[in-house]
Amino acid sequence: MNHYFWRSKPKKGWKTERGRIYIILGEPNDVQRILSKNQVYPTEIWFYQGLTDKGFPPGFNLVFSQEGGMGKYKLYSPLSDGPQGLLTAYYGDQTDYLAAYKKLVEIEPNLAEVTLNLIPGESNMAAGRPRLSSDILIDQVENTPLREVKDIYAKKFLKYKEIVEVEYTPNYMDSNGVVFISREPSNIKYIYGELCHRTGKVFS
Repeated sequence: MNHYFWRSKPKKGWKTERGRIYIILGEPNDVQRILSKNQVYPTEIWFYQGLTDKGFPPGFNLVFSQEGGMGKYKLYSPLSDGPQGLLTAYYGDQTDYLAAYKKLVEIEPNLAEVTLNLIPGESNMAAGRPRLSSDILIDQVENTPLREVKDIYAKKFLKYKEIVEVEYTPNYMDSNGVVFISREPSNIKYIYGELCHRTGKVFS
């Protein structure tokens, strides 16, 4: 990851916005790079599909643009940045998304297609502005790690903290344990245990 997203940049690759999204979502299914257009900042379009199990649309795009044509790549927002934010020289009304979009269509149609809506198949505009669905998608992507954190470890740790001591717990596996104590005629105590993991396997 550092090899692809770090190079001579001040931040290591995994700390960049592209690196962070790569960690969250994995490798994109397709990447389009727009690098040699004088009127458009260097831009990458990442396309993802097959992540419906995480609550995402069947297919969606994420766009990264190099601010000012140099330095770091920034995650693009249709609502906050708009097509005008990708043009190196746009002198029109900064709130006129449609005019900027039409200008971009003349220069790079494939890029223009995703600047108003990151989700294929949805209509692009509502009341002259990009729909909120794309920015909601970006927020959903960025909050994916928080949504996937399970608090079962903390709950069980707090529940049994008075009777169980642990020194090192890097990899918690959700499980339920049952312990039986049996006294033999010779007065020797035996402890039997069963551990049922989420896989359904039983060990004793």
